[in-house]
Amino acid sequence: MYAGVDRFTQGETRPPLPTNHRLPLLAFSAKEVGIALVASVLRARYNRIEPVERVSVQPKGRSYSRTLFARGTDEDYNMITRGRLLDRMRVALAGSTAVKLVLGEDTNFAIADIMRARRMAEKFVFYYGMSDFGITTWAQQPYSHDFAIGSNRPRKVTSVDAMDATADWPSRVEELRFDPLDPSDPTWLRYTDEVRKTIKQCYEDVWTILQEHREALWAGIAELSQQKEMLGGELRDVFDAHPPKPLSPEQAAAGPLDDMHIWTPNGREEAWPYNTEWFRDTYPKPHWVRAREQQEAAVAATAGGSGSSASSES
Repeated sequence: MYAGVDRFTQGETRPPLPTNHRLPLLAFSAKEVGIALVASVLRARYNRIEPVERVSVQPKGRSYSRTLFARGTDEDYNMITRGRLLDRMRVALAGSTAVKLVLGEDTNFAIADIMRARRMAEKFVFYYGMSDFGITTWAQQPYSHDFAIGSNRPRKVTSVDAMDATADWPSRVEELRFDPLDPSDPTWLRYTDEVRKTIKQCYEDVWTILQEHREALWAGIAELSQQKEMLGGELRDVFDAHPPKPLSPEQAAAGPLDDMHIWTPNGREEAWPYNTEWFRDTYPKPHWVRAREQQEAAVAATAGGSGSSASSES
């Protein structure tokens, strides 16, 4: 029965990868073991991610390798917390990070996982308001492809209650009306920069975990390359046999993305230009900043005038 379920969900078993081509087998094993290792560490720390059920580098269907997680109950997926979403982003980045750590250079093998992590980071910031910026109104509206039969041109799905409020505003695409309002360029840059900051933090967390468990990573790669398929419990036994080694201060300070520049390093509490001087040179001062400065100047002038009149009366 289980063989039939595997064949239905994962596809027909294909011939194994040739052993004379070590690079693909090494990359596939590093990706899957890295995912399983990071997921196991995060589950032991926070108990928010699902346990690893099986890891395989045996080609099946259209995929060469896979990591399967044990599904929880239906109630576990009614909502997602901020910590669980961060853990999912870390697990999504674990495969490409492990391949880079093993091979010493980047590859295009785990591009799908990186794109999935980026989409989760965008939802983290724009849709769910879980970043330091809090709740936003700049989430993109969903599209529907049923606008015209035989046409690939999408249609914005917007509530009819919001049409009156947005009908007179310019649209992102002139053919599609009733689009939501666009943020200003500085606001958009700050929020997209928050997406990059979230991905960078998750990537550095994964890099630290894999560096501390480097011996477990290599042991798992050797075991999976030989067996081609392992249960989650078997792989965890391999990890437990190689305990982590804390990084030295020099190793911990040398992050993999130190050269990834964050344009807006501080949070939303910073006043204009948000500690980003090139905003001041590139964009005009926002209206709300000018209005606040005029209000503060008026209050200061009023306080100064009342002080001078009181001194003259005395």
